[in-house]
Amino acid sequence: MTAAFDQLKERYPFGFFADPATLRPLPDDVPVVQAEWLRTGPGAYRDMQLTRTVVFIDPQGNQWRAEVDSVINGVSSPWLFWRWQPPYVGRARDASVIHDVFCVKREKPSDEVHWVFWCMMRSSGLHPAKAWLRWFMTRHFGPQFKGGGS
Repeated sequence: MTAAFDQLKERYPFGFFADPATLRPLPDDVPVVQAEWLRTGPGAYRDMQLTRTVVFIDPQGNQWRAEVDSVINGVSSPWLFWRWQPPYVGRARDASVIHDVFCVKREKPSDEVHWVFWCMMRSSGLHPAKAWLRWFMTRHFGPQFKGGGS
């Protein structure tokens, strides 16, 4: 790890969303996610397609990328809970983008994908108890896979 990353780690202990070109933290006035609604297909009127790459740098310095044109569908809460956690609202929203993409790609083990989901929620300022509860529910009731595209 470089000294520059060590300094960033002190400021961002849970990681940070980064500019895809520079890999530096995004300024607070720049939206993490830019996407457009999809009106056709299996997730019509719920799915969105990224119009800009989203990058998250985890606490170990690993890059998690959701590329342009990736399809996302927000926080995967059962519809019965949407009153308390709508799919595209709240501090878990940005975290759900990378989580959605990596749950589809299955390049890394689900435990690692769910762990970085927790890191992203914490980096977005979600309260530790709420982040833990979402991580716990995702870890135990969400998709499970070994990685390597399996």
